[in-house]
Amino acid sequence: MSIYHGNHDAMKMLGYYFYTIHNYDKMIKYYNMAISHNNNDALVYLGNYYRQIKDYINMEKYYLLFLSKSPTTRVGLYGYLISI
Repeated sequence: MSIYHGNHDAMKMLGYYFYTIHNYDKMIKYYNMAISHNNNDALVYLGNYYRQIKDYINMEKYYLLFLSKSPTTRVGLYGYLISI
């Protein structure tokens, strides 16, 4: 499997797959695995999940981590967050 070779995109996509079938424990596991391999998209996806379930503390945590790691995309996420 690609994830065992460090493919962070495969980890992120597995996280998304588990989101679509409502297996949130595995979704979180694979998103965190992707995050540990510097996949910044997974930070946003996990932040979005926490926003969806109204866990605003974790939402803020993952969005702020994203902003600290991706300074070139701050404006895009900031614009997105203000529009919510």
